[in-house]
Amino acid sequence: MNKPIILERTEFPEPVNFGRGGAKNEGRSGEMGVALGKLAQEDRHFRVRTGRESGQTEIISGMGELH
Repeated sequence: MNKPIILERTEFPEPVNFGRGGAKNEGRSGEMGVALGKLAQEDRHFRVRTGRESGQTEIISGMGELH
């Protein structure tokens, strides 16, 4: 039996909670970016947006209080 297995694409809802974030210490912003990137990879509901002009974390969004 060589029948392919076809899985449906998973749809993720848009985030409903938003907040701003940033490192208190300018030197630690790179570390924070790496950590937030890992969280976003592991949890598809968690999103991080970086400002175009500033290059700093502007919006962190998720589905609930957990995020």
